[in-house]
Amino acid sequence: AHNRWLADFCAAAPGRRAGVAQILLNDPAEAVREVRRTKEAGLTGGILLPGAPPGSGIPELYSSVYDPLWAVCAELDVPVNHHGGSASPPLGDEPAARAVFMVETTWFSHRALWHLIFGGAFRRHPGLKLVLTEQGSGWIPGIVEMLDYYHGRLVAAATRAATAESKFGAGLSASMGARPSEVWRDNCFVGASFMRPHEVPLRDRIGLDKIMWGSDYPHDEGTAPYSREGLRIAYAGLPPAEIAAMTGGNAARVYGFDLPALDRVAATVGPTVEEIAEPLKEVPKDATSPAFAPGGSVRVW
Repeated sequence: AHNRWLADFCAAAPGRRAGVAQILLNDPAEAVREVRRTKEAGLTGGILLPGAPPGSGIPELYSSVYDPLWAVCAELDVPVNHHGGSASPPLGDEPAARAVFMVETTWFSHRALWHLIFGGAFRRHPGLKLVLTEQGSGWIPGIVEMLDYYHGRLVAAATRAATAESKFGAGLSASMGARPSEVWRDNCFVGASFMRPHEVPLRDRIGLDKIMWGSDYPHDEGTAPYSREGLRIAYAGLPPAEIAAMTGGNAARVYGFDLPALDRVAATVGPTVEEIAEPLKEVPKDATSPAFAPGGSVRVW
C-alpha cells in the first residue's frame, strides 16, 4: 500500500522525485515480485533494504536466500538502499540502553557492506548498487581498509591447509570475488545526510563520485531550515565541480535524474555556486543539526 501511494506521490512531480520502495525480507520471492512491480510503476529510487538484527529470525544478509533479490535489482538497475538504525537489535529499557544504541546503531547498519561483499553478491551480480544512508561517511576509508585486510587473510588462508585460519578461508576465496576496496569503487555509494566538516577532508578516500549530500529533512537532526548554512560549513572553499558532484551529480547518476531538465528549478531555488563558496561565520542559534556541532575529528576505528 505504501509503495502504491509512493508511485502516485512521485507522479505528482515528474522528474523531481525518486521514490524508495519498501520491501520485506521474510518472503524473498514476494520481495522480488514487488521490486518488479514498483519498477514498472515508475519508482526510480530503488528499494529500502531492511536490516536483519541478530536474534530476529531473519537470515543474515550474506545468506544465499537473498540472491534472487540481488539478481533482480542488478537486472533492473534498482539501487539497494540501507538506512542507518534499521539493523540494531532490541536493547531493553535499562538507563544505559540509549547510550549503547547511539554507540552501536551505525555499526549494525555498516554490516550490510561486509555481508554482501563476503557473501559474494557483487561477484555474482556486478551491476548491483548499494547505497548506505544515514550512517555518516568518515568511517568508510578505515572500514574498507580493514575489510581488505581480512579479505587478504581469508584468501591466503584458503591456500594453506595446515594453518589455523584455513578453516575460515576455505570455500570463501572464490565466492567473495574482488577485494572490498574494488567493490566499494565499483558498486557502492554513501547517502551523506549530512556531511560534517571533519568528514570533508576524507572525500578523496571515500570517493568523490560516491558521496550524495542530504539534508535529512524533516528530522530534528537534519539541517533544515538551515540547509544552505549546512552546505557552507562543510563545502565552502572546495572546487565548484566537486560540490556539484556531491550535491547533485552523483545522485542524478545513481537514481536516474535528468539534471538538464532540472536546471530551471535549480535556477529558481538555488543555492548558487557563489553562496556555497562563502564560508559560514556564525552558526544559527536555533540550529539543531549535529552538522553544526563545534570541533570534530577524523577517527578510524
